[in-house]
Amino acid sequence: MAIPAAIWQDRARFGRIFKWQYLLTREADADLPMDCQRLGRWQLFHGPGLPVARLTDAKGQLVGLLAGIGVEPDGRLVEGRHALAALRTGFWDGIESWLEDLTGRYIVLLSGPGGMRLYTDPVGMLGAVVDPHAGRVGAGLGLVCHDREIVPHPDYDHALCETVDGKYSLLDTRDAHVRRMNPNCWLSLEDFSETRFWPRPGSIVLRQGSLVRSYGLMAHRTRLVVGALARHRPTALPLSAGMDSRLLLGMAGTAASDLSLVYSHESTYANRVDSHIAGRLAERAGLRHTRHRPDEVTATAEDTAADIADFHVAMGWPAPPSVEMANGVLRHLPEDMVVLRGHQTDLLRAVFSHKEKAQADLRRRWLLKRLLLVPHDRFGPELCAGFEPRLEAWYQSLPPEAKARQVDFMFLELYYTSTIAASFPAISRVFYMSPFNGRRQIGHALAIEESYRRAGLAVHDLLHQCRADLLDEPFDDDVAAAGGLQGYRKNDHLKLLLHARRAVTRARLRSLSGGGLPPDAVQLAKAAMRP
Repeated sequence: MAIPAAIWQDRARFGRIFKWQYLLTREADADLPMDCQRLGRWQLFHGPGLPVARLTDAKGQLVGLLAGIGVEPDGRLVEGRHALAALRTGFWDGIESWLEDLTGRYIVLLSGPGGMRLYTDPVGMLGAVVDPHAGRVGAGLGLVCHDREIVPHPDYDHALCETVDGKYSLLDTRDAHVRRMNPNCWLSLEDFSETRFWPRPGSIVLRQGSLVRSYGLMAHRTRLVVGALARHRPTALPLSAGMDSRLLLGMAGTAASDLSLVYSHESTYANRVDSHIAGRLAERAGLRHTRHRPDEVTATAEDTAADIADFHVAMGWPAPPSVEMANGVLRHLPEDMVVLRGHQTDLLRAVFSHKEKAQADLRRRWLLKRLLLVPHDRFGPELCAGFEPRLEAWYQSLPPEAKARQVDFMFLELYYTSTIAASFPAISRVFYMSPFNGRRQIGHALAIEESYRRAGLAVHDLLHQCRADLLDEPFDDDVAAAGGLQGYRKNDHLKLLLHARRAVTRARLRSLSGGGLPPDAVQLAKAAMRP
């Protein structure tokens, strides 16, 4: 939708709503109430909270701009005027090697042989939607369609997408003329075509063929990223009884001590379980844990309504807000904080997989159903017929090593782009980011055998290798199976289970370090995972 005149004329409010967003355009008369940087014929307008680094080659010449947060493999933040040593190996090949080792939430605009290109992080977490007719690329529809009304995409039930029951996916947006960029392609800013650049040959492999060494690299990179962020800006870790946040805490290692805030939101019974276990995890790590409750928020109903209205403007349409925004607990977090999220660590658990996947992959219907375009009870042949060609075109774009992991890549390129990559740019209070969002870490994660990941073994291995005592606290499923918060502490079976898991994990890691697993190790470990 066109941005209301009252917001357009109020630079402070405009900046608050579009704090983390950007708009790329070569329109000579473009005049947005935002800061602007230029590269060649292109202008990069960006919100006041979005950092922009100027990238130079070995001769000191400006060759690109990075908007957002990027951390190099040695833990250096890409900021200010930043020299790209990778360019010494050849321009575009050097750039793509550099991007494979970059972690964060960013876009990169580059000028090189053949013209201008745009790259993004592995899931397009900063947002990247393209209107080739207008010659614009932006974080979302709010800015890309700032001067016109959205043209409804004919293939979606828009009322359904305004609730949690529907999603725009398959790189579509609400607008019929604006598409979402595939994050593992580069976008030509000459003709708006896309060319896949990742995975590269050899991207999806274990480090030196070793699972243990791969764990070591994933943990090391995550620790460096958390440390780089936490030392440069206020950074928070939301902690729960689930696997992902515990994994981030474990991999953060000593860098966790630099975090400004470790917290849990409490608005449901499940949240209270999360908060209780999170407090015990934080205590083990020597960190102070803060609990946020909706009834402790000083914001009024009018404040929350204003937050949601601003979110809708930033999105460009009335998308459903997050639970934390709707119940006000998001206001517990200080403004402009970096908030660490797991997300890509889901790959270590193969969460999109299923025990019937081997057969279901042969049927595109199963993949479409997992994208949650509509509720499962409304999913049928007619919907499939309309979307299957797009899914097939995406599948055919995958190289062989990615086709063998099509569910994981669907998760990266189709699901996340339609969820977090769509909504996070419009949440202006905090800057959400996954410290695991790097192609090198993702490549190692995808090299782990899928059933091993799906059984939770990779998560337990990593936790044991990084911080084994975090395995001595139950996960959310364990607490539920033990009868809830009232019963789990006295549950002797649960205590034995936790002890057995840790013992089996320790034995498995010893076997892996020795070059392999005994034949029954995986089955024993799977049995030990069950509550």
